[in-house]
Amino acid sequence: MDQSQDDILALLEERHGPAFTQSIRDRLTACKMREIQYLEMKQMVEILFRFRERARALVNVYRVWKRDYARETDQIEKVYKAYDGMFIRHQLQDAWKMYVTVNRDYHEMYRTYMKQLENRYPAYQGRSRAA
Repeated sequence: MDQSQDDILALLEERHGPAFTQSIRDRLTACKMREIQYLEMKQMVEILFRFRERARALVNVYRVWKRDYARETDQIEKVYKAYDGMFIRHQLQDAWKMYVTVNRDYHEMYRTYMKQLENRYPAYQGRSRAA
């Protein structure tokens, strides 16, 4: 596992306990050990898209917050907007970590899937690279 996945798992363990985190680790390991199907690749693309859109949406929320915070003149309002900004930044950081993890997993899964196809159909081995 790489650092971003370790960070997410550490965060899960902190929030939900070691038993839940271990079950997630076991599921990830089981997924990596079996043969990948086309529909699973399609599912990964959809998951990747969903997390990318979530991260993009939070970037937009953060930009709006930053603009509003800079315009705010009332000191009390500015204090609570700063708290809100902290929460938005944390959400954005978590969403970004999740997107990076899903993106990395998708590409790893894609490489594995392509190797499995090449092994299954040796006559086509290397044709996709030659085009």
